[in-house]
Amino acid sequence: MYKWQQVRVLRQKGETIKGIARQLKLSRNTVRKYLRKDEPPQFKARQYERLLDPYEEVIKEMLKRASLARGYTMSSRNRATEALFALCIVICQG
Repeated sequence: MYKWQQVRVLRQKGETIKGIARQLKLSRNTVRKYLRKDEPPQFKARQYERLLDPYEEVIKEMLKRASLARGYTMSSRNRATEALFALCIVICQG
């Protein structure tokens, strides 16, 4: 929001689009976009599907079985190692 405000203030002072872009290190198209809008831009995080999502339950089950077979509770480092090991098994099995 801060850049949007700066763009509008500089434009009101008579600064050119090219000058604003140079001062604020923005592209001229971004400056134009900010000047067209009456409200500041709204940013939202994108939602990504993780590659392991389809295998999550299988991996959790394998980790659970592995920890029970060994008779201990895994530390975070061991959990990461086991997760990678389980993933390799899932991929190799097809």
